[in-house]
Amino acid sequence: MALIDYKIPESSFVKIRARIAEILASELPNQAALNKSEWFNAKVYAERETAIDKTEPSLINVTLSRGDYDLLTAISQDGQYNFNIDIYTRAKSSVEQNGDQKSSERLQRLTGVCHHILSHHIYRALGFAPPFIEHCSVQTIQFADPIKEDQASNVFMSRIVFGVRAPEKSNPNAGDVLAGYKTTVKMSETDYGYFYEWEKPEE
Repeated sequence: MALIDYKIPESSFVKIRARIAEILASELPNQAALNKSEWFNAKVYAERETAIDKTEPSLINVTLSRGDYDLLTAISQDGQYNFNIDIYTRAKSSVEQNGDQKSSERLQRLTGVCHHILSHHIYRALGFAPPFIEHCSVQTIQFADPIKEDQASNVFMSRIVFGVRAPEKSNPNAGDVLAGYKTTVKMSETDYGYFYEWEKPEE
């Protein structure tokens, strides 16, 4: 006979992973407009396993890497989570510049933008009501060698490791987003994984 007589709430790491994707999906379209460069507006996925296709533009994939736990109590346990934010760019060659150089430059620029967004004081708690997020910060940035399956596509990739410390609690209301931080993004389940898309508010 089951002894737990309540619905177990969604895990903190699931809420945090979704929130990271929502933040990037809502901020990048604005950066694309401000920089007058559409490639800033990368498609944002979560837990995508399918490799980037040579026809796809820049994209971002947010995945949970690991969770470590300590400070166990009767009602909660602190978790230290690492999320991988994988960024891919692709560019065609032109008369002015080779595609590989252009893609590499775009990757470094887009990686820096994502780092800045996630490190901005506005998102110091990812918009969650306190005291849910105890700490969050970019841990490392790594740049991979060019993807060589199809060199003509000039696909380059980087990984931001984003660390978040948050508790796992039995309280179903833990991890609510503050009203002022609500984002207008649409989440769709696709063959590639969860896709997050910014929705322009109606005027």
